[in-house]
Amino acid sequence: MERHDDQTLGDDDRLLRRIKREQIIADDRDAGRYRPMSMAFRDGEGEVSVYVRRLITVEAVLEGHPDFSLAEIPVGLARSVGCLVAQTPEDPNPAHRVIIHPSKGGMRKAAKVFADQATWVKLIPPASPEA
Repeated sequence: MERHDDQTLGDDDRLLRRIKREQIIADDRDAGRYRPMSMAFRDGEGEVSVYVRRLITVEAVLEGHPDFSLAEIPVGLARSVGCLVAQTPEDPNPAHRVIIHPSKGGMRKAAKVFADQATWVKLIPPASPEA
């Protein structure tokens, strides 16, 4: 399906992404802090599923996913690395979007940027190795 950048979103709009516990690692730049792994911002089909924060509640995004954390990035960050943020008319949720990069390699690089600059909305730290 051909996708187009959603021009109804401003660069300051925030995109929410659910993050699995196994996709969270210690942030080596800041002791005691955690960050998502870059793989948390990559999906198998090359489209990264996200939700527009101003169009949905945090509780709705996490419904049915009690063990997931929630991170956010600004739309402008996605666009700054060459990605589109596209509507998904096939999805009934009006807050749902996908992040797409025209090239597979570009999406890998973008995912690293997203993981590095994402902020936590809700964090469930990974289990400690001693547990």
